[in-house]
Amino acid sequence: MSLHCLSVPANCEYMDQPGTYLPYTDTYLPRVNDIEECRSRCTIQGEYNCRSFNYNAFRKECFLSSDDSVSLPSGLNNDRDFIFSERGGCNSGIKVPRGVKGEQSKNHMKNINKLAYIIFSLFELLLSACLYTILFSLIWFVSFALLIL
Repeated sequence: MSLHCLSVPANCEYMDQPGTYLPYTDTYLPRVNDIEECRSRCTIQGEYNCRSFNYNAFRKECFLSSDDSVSLPSGLNNDRDFIFSERGGCNSGIKVPRGVKGEQSKNHMKNINKLAYIIFSLFELLLSACLYTILFSLIWFVSFALLIL
């Protein structure tokens, strides 16, 4: 589920998650000096709404993405050389409650991400059940038609 068309408010703060990275990205930027430069490049990205980025300080690489941990509920991958950063609470229309900051804010977003993953999984299960029903009905119909012929 890509969020290319939705705008991101300019005042949303980034939340860094060291040791993780988002496996899908849109833009690769080599030779980026530090995480602040990578963050700035994401903020000013004009071709799509940059919602998150991965920064590898060891290799000085920046990876910009139109997705975030909400739109890709499959989760983040672990790698100690990366820092994943996303605009906390702003990407999905979900707001972090006032007065909730730091670790508390991260826990709030993790709970919301888990809920989104559960809803997405239930939707996939329902969709697959419907597809099996349709497929079974189609097979039954074709078998019945062949018996008549």
